[in-house]
Amino acid sequence: MMMIEIFVLMTFTDFLVNLLYILFIFLNSLEFFILSLLFLIFFHITLYFLRDRSYINAVRSHKDLETITINDLKQLPLVNILVPAGKEGKNFENFLKSIKNLSYPKIKTIVNAGGNDETIRIAESYKKYDNFIILRQEAGEDRAALGKIKALNDSLNYVDEGVLFLTDADCLIEDEILLRVLYPITNNGQKVVVGAGLRPLKHQENNSLVKYLQFTRLLQTKVKFSRHYRKGIIGANTCITYEVIKSIGKFSENRFIAEDTSRGIDILSKGFKIYSLIDYRSRIYTEFPTTLKELILQRRRYIENSFILHYQNKHKVAFLKIILLFIVSIYLVIFPLFLLFNFGLFYIGMLLFFYICLKRFRIYLMFKKMVKKEFVPKISFIFCIKAVFIIYLEFLTNFIVPFHLIKYFKYLKKLKGSHSD
Repeated sequence: MMMIEIFVLMTFTDFLVNLLYILFIFLNSLEFFILSLLFLIFFHITLYFLRDRSYINAVRSHKDLETITINDLKQLPLVNILVPAGKEGKNFENFLKSIKNLSYPKIKTIVNAGGNDETIRIAESYKKYDNFIILRQEAGEDRAALGKIKALNDSLNYVDEGVLFLTDADCLIEDEILLRVLYPITNNGQKVVVGAGLRPLKHQENNSLVKYLQFTRLLQTKVKFSRHYRKGIIGANTCITYEVIKSIGKFSENRFIAEDTSRGIDILSKGFKIYSLIDYRSRIYTEFPTTLKELILQRRRYIENSFILHYQNKHKVAFLKIILLFIVSIYLVIFPLFLLFNFGLFYIGMLLFFYICLKRFRIYLMFKKMVKKEFVPKISFIFCIKAVFIIYLEFLTNFIVPFHLIKYFKYLKKLKGSHSD
C-alpha cells in the first residue's frame, strides 16, 4: 500500500515538474509572445470602444460656447492678473506684451519679479503703464520651491475686488482665452474656473516632442466625466473670484512644494468646487519642452512633486501607485538586458512596454475625437518611432527620481537639524 502511495506521489511530482518545464518553455517561446501581443491589442480595442468612447461622448455633450465675445459676458469685473516671475526666459517680455494687447477694458496686472537682473529689468520696464504693478520677489521661507506661492501671496495684498487670473510668466494670453475662463463666473455663478489645459506656442507646434506632449497631457480620462472632477488647479490658466480669496486668506506656504494640486487643496478645503472647461481654445499658450533635457527636468519635477504631495497628505492609494510606477520603471529600463540571458523576462518587458505604447495611442485617438481637427497634431510613421523613444525616456526619468528624492529628503533633514540648533 505504501509503495503504491509513493509511486502515485512520484508520478504526481513528475507531472508537476514536467508541467512547469513545459510552461517555462512556452513562456520563453515566440508563440507566447505573439499570442500575448494579440491579446493586448484586443484588450485595448475593447477598452476604446467600451470605455473611451463613452467618455468622449460625455465630453461632447458638455460643450463650451462655440464662439465668444465680450458682449456675451453679463458683467465686466476687474480682472487681476497675477504673475510670479523668477529667472524667466526670453518669452517673459512677449508674455507681458500679450497682456498689454488684451482688449478687455478692466485689467490690473501684478508682476512679482525676481531671480535675476534680466527678469527684474523686463518687469520694471512696465512700470510706466498705470494698470501694471511691479513688485520685487522674495524667496519662499526655507524652501526655494515655495517662492512662487509667496510671490502669489504678496501679490494678493494688492487685490480687493473682482476676479484673479493666475498664470505663469512663460505663457501667452489672448482675448478669447480670457473671455472663456471668465464666462462661467460672470454668467453661471462659478467661483473657480480652470481652462482646458495648456497648448504650445505657435512656433513650437511642429516639434515632435511637443506634438507628443500635446496629446499625452490630455486632462483626466480615467474617471467618469464631470465638470467638477479636478482636485487641483492649473497654475497657468485659472480664474478665481475674490470671494474665494477672502475665504482662503492666503495660499498655504506650509508645504514642501508649490504644486498646483497644493493650491487646489486650499480651495477645496473651504468647500469651493473647481469648474473645468473642455474646449481646446480655452488652453493658454505656454512654452513646452523642446529638447530631451528639458523634458527630463520637467518630468522629474512633476513626479517628485506628486510623490511628496501624496506622502505629505497621506494619500495611501495614490502614494502606492507612484511606488509601483518606480518599480515598473526600473524593470522597463533594464529589460533589454534580459535578451542576453532570459527570453521570458525580456518578452514580459516587451509586452509591458507595448501595453504602454498602445495606451498612449488610445489617448491620441481620444484627443483626436474631442478636439477640433485644426488643433490635432499630424503624426507620421517617423513620429511614432520617435514617440517610442520618448516613452522609454520617460521611464528612464522615473527610474532616476527615487535617487533624487533621497538626496532631497537628506537636505530637508539637514535643514531641520540646523533649525533645531
